[in-house]
Amino acid sequence: MLADIQQEQNNMLSYEGVISGQENKIYFAGYSEPIIKKIDSDGNIVFSKSTIDNYDTSANYAKTQSGDLSNNLLSYTPGALFSSLDLDVCDEHLFIIPHYNDDESFKYLDLYSSIDGKYLETYTTDHFLTSLTVDSANVYAITVGDGTKFISKFDNPSES
Repeated sequence: MLADIQQEQNNMLSYEGVISGQENKIYFAGYSEPIIKKIDSDGNIVFSKSTIDNYDTSANYAKTQSGDLSNNLLSYTPGALFSSLDLDVCDEHLFIIPHYNDDESFKYLDLYSSIDGKYLETYTTDHFLTSLTVDSANVYAITVGDGTKFISKFDNPSES
């Protein structure tokens, strides 16, 4: 049965993001907000932390109001900054692809503790990463290089 655990706890997410799960825990990384969360299967927040690339998001949003409150629209402003493209969890590590925000030299993979959300390290990659899945030995990612998308495999850096 599908249940909205966040609504049951009156603890809704206010912004877009990506999720991954492991051992009855849900991990969330914000797309437009520089935040990561760990939520248990009952909807309780275990941790909520800012990402290493934390920034003020107040200029990211444009609100358009038309008539009554039900017609409000929220959109992104030109030049808005974004935080996370994708995440996966493997063992005690969260792997997060930070958004490059039009910086062509921004080719990184951030590593956090899945236990407490502590930032651990940033790894430089050869190409832009757009999505990933991780196992104990490897990271598999959709990457972009020279305008071409392809699947890449590289060693899991948390095992080095």
